[in-house]
Amino acid sequence: HACVHETLRLWPVGAMGSFRETLEPIELADGTCIPSGSICHLPVLLLHRLADIPAPDEWRPERWLDGEGKLRTPEGLLPVGFSLGPRNCVGQALAMAELKRVTAALASRFVFEAVEPPTPDFFLTLKPSGARLRARRWSADEIART
Repeated sequence: HACVHETLRLWPVGAMGSFRETLEPIELADGTCIPSGSICHLPVLLLHRLADIPAPDEWRPERWLDGEGKLRTPEGLLPVGFSLGPRNCVGQALAMAELKRVTAALASRFVFEAVEPPTPDFFLTLKPSGARLRARRWSADEIART
């Protein structure tokens, strides 16, 4: 679960986030006031790479786990980038089930090595483009050690 969440933090499908209209004035911590009726934009890609997030450009699935290994949402991050509330993604449950099942099936059978890193490709959704992976089956020794 944490691996899927961390991957979606770095590569959020809805990277541009969403736009919302404020229904009432909002006062920010620095004293700035956003008036009622303002259109606000929250780009998820930037939110998840802010400087106050430890090592924001590194893939660290453990940031999504509490001290007991249970899944949590770290402060300042959106849970998995599907948005929140009544306007969240209608396909979220299916997408997460597919992501977790496929990821678990592949990781239990293969070891992956990045040969060429991806470059961001954005048109409506963000996706890694041009990445090359090398896959090999787990060896008997590696399986015995896990």
